[in-house]
Amino acid sequence: MDGPTMDALMTALMAAARKVGGKVLTRSEDAAADGLTGLGKRLLARLRKVDATRPALDQAVADVAQFPEDEDFQAALRGQVKKALKADLQLEADLGELLKAAGTLVHAEGERSVAVQHNSGIIVTGNDATINGLR
Repeated sequence: MDGPTMDALMTALMAAARKVGGKVLTRSEDAAADGLTGLGKRLLARLRKVDATRPALDQAVADVAQFPEDEDFQAALRGQVKKALKADLQLEADLGELLKAAGTLVHAEGERSVAVQHNSGIIVTGNDATINGLR
């Protein structure tokens, strides 16, 4: 999983763990929730289907829920996500689809490409680019 995808995944998981706390483990069936927390719950529900890593993943989520600002617990959760990805070859595609469907992932391809979800300004790429008429 590439860096931006993993970052988007972890952001959603952290939001769910922080907002819902330890209940996120018992309430993953409430995957219809909206926003970042809902996305995190849907991602977690899919991650928990990997039986080989589920106990350790659950513990990592519980630790983050209890200590949401602790970077060590956040890193442990990220490590458990990586283990789950190695244990289930379909998992990366499934998580990517959930992120994509939620509009979380925006990819730009090609030289000097720009990927933006929301922009209210000017984006310029290229050598020696100038913008005239700005006030």
